[in-house]
Amino acid sequence: MTTKKALSSKSSSKKKEVNSAKKITNKNKLISTIIKLILITLLISSMYLMSLSYSNSIHLLAVSEDENGKLTGGSVIELFLKIKPGSGETYVNLNTIREVDTQISILNSKKAACFIFELDCSKYDFYYDFKGSALILKGPSASSAIAIITAKTINREHINDDIAITGSLSSGGLIGSVGGINEKIEVAENREYKKVLVPFFSKYNSSKKLDIIPVLDIVTAYNEFGGKKYSLKNKAVRTKEFSQTMKELSELMCLRAKEIKKLINTDSIRQNSSLDKYFKSAIDSFNSSRKTYNEENYYSTGSFCYNSNINYRIVQKIQENLSFNEINNSINKLNNKIVVKEKDIENIAKNTTSLNDFYVTLLLFDRTSEAKKMLEDAKKQLNSNETNTTKATIFYSKALERFNTVGLWQLFIQNKKSTYSFNNRILGKACEKITKEITIKSKLLENFNSNLLDNLVNKQNNLLRTNSNKYLCIYQGLELIGRLDTMLNSVNINTNKSEAYVKNILDFTQKRIELNSNGDFPFIPYIYFEYSSDLFTTKQYYPAMLYANFALSYSDLNLYLEQDNFLDTSKIRKFFFELFENFWFVLAVLLLIGFV
Repeated sequence: MTTKKALSSKSSSKKKEVNSAKKITNKNKLISTIIKLILITLLISSMYLMSLSYSNSIHLLAVSEDENGKLTGGSVIELFLKIKPGSGETYVNLNTIREVDTQISILNSKKAACFIFELDCSKYDFYYDFKGSALILKGPSASSAIAIITAKTINREHINDDIAITGSLSSGGLIGSVGGINEKIEVAENREYKKVLVPFFSKYNSSKKLDIIPVLDIVTAYNEFGGKKYSLKNKAVRTKEFSQTMKELSELMCLRAKEIKKLINTDSIRQNSSLDKYFKSAIDSFNSSRKTYNEENYYSTGSFCYNSNINYRIVQKIQENLSFNEINNSINKLNNKIVVKEKDIENIAKNTTSLNDFYVTLLLFDRTSEAKKMLEDAKKQLNSNETNTTKATIFYSKALERFNTVGLWQLFIQNKKSTYSFNNRILGKACEKITKEITIKSKLLENFNSNLLDNLVNKQNNLLRTNSNKYLCIYQGLELIGRLDTMLNSVNINTNKSEAYVKNILDFTQKRIELNSNGDFPFIPYIYFEYSSDLFTTKQYYPAMLYANFALSYSDLNLYLEQDNFLDTSKIRKFFFELFENFWFVLAVLLLIGFV
């Protein structure tokens, strides 16, 4: 009996051992399977990431400088770009870049490429690396090359290595002037490149060794590097609602001219007197408005009638022969009205969510600011000469008519809901980016011995420093960028070819102004483009180019409103991306899976 129990107990113990061994074996198999699945998943993920990554390089021309900034020759810098799946961050090897200007150009050029070529850059991280001397890589002359390599790399297009480029990237994608063109061409000849791309209408010495291709814009330059040809789509701007409102505004402006004229005693105006000159100027402007109105160019109509209103108002107020106290009281009353209007505009700004309304808000802040500045000038004139109020009256008249336009521009507020957020942080960042861009362009303008815009640059820096009005900082800053671009792009223009050049810019602008609007009406870009076209038809080529550049700079507003993701790869590395792209690591994973 005892023996049977012992045998039974022994048999039961063996079964437990067998079951336990089976459980351990099954557990090991499960762990092994899980490990295999994890490793296979990691391997597949690594291979997938590798398939989505892409590398490219481009050659850009630069100049060498001595300690005093004097050109000593040309150089070639090779720019490498690697894209990997990510979230739109920008990584740059800063070991070769000491100039902050170039860092800013990288961010701006990358964003410009994403917008102009309509690329989804949010899916990738960008790794830029420059191979060249840190002393020669400075300023915005690399920006056109950065935009091209960005677009080509996302489109998985190889860049021909027998082509080099130099040129800054102006608003809207125009390629702007840079210094040292001949030195750069010389180094391209020595390196035996087949062709070199330079800014349109640059002055340069001809070459028998290579083709020198002047390019107007980044799209043209992109196509010169081979691969699939790209063309900007001509996106029609929806103008029906705008035109109707602009027509209403111009009619109200011109009606005001008629009403002010009725207040003038024309019989007392002596021929060739100062009043006569103002009066005739008003009549000429009003007559011009009739012509543009019949042509349905309503913005130009409004502009002509606005000029007419100012001149009529000056005549009318001078005829009133206002005393010191009367003109002083008038100034104070108008100033109080402006203060009330500013609060009204601030409330409009708080509720703004569409790009159209933001553009209009910028314009409203600018017009009230201009009116206040004119009143300040009137006060100065009044205080400097209490017995002669004529100059103060002139400034007051201008302020009065400028303030009147504020209410008219408010007609364009649509109160449509959109996806934009214009909080203080975003506006502050935009102001800062715009001002940095101005600093870069103004430094570039120094290469052409021009300081014409120094006062405006200082004023912009003061707006940023004092943090006074972010809306003015953005509006006046974008206008200043347009002025800088105009000077930079026209510095080498042959006057015999100015018509063709401006025509090309207008054609490009027409295709460009709708690109960044995200379905909203690009209010300021459109009115400036329309006015630029009117100026061109009357052969006023430089003003036409100026307003075209205004249109382009304001159309780039989105670039400054976007959040920047910028990191230095000399300090921060994406470890896992680098790990899984390593060939030996992938091979080790394969061997480990085979062993298991």
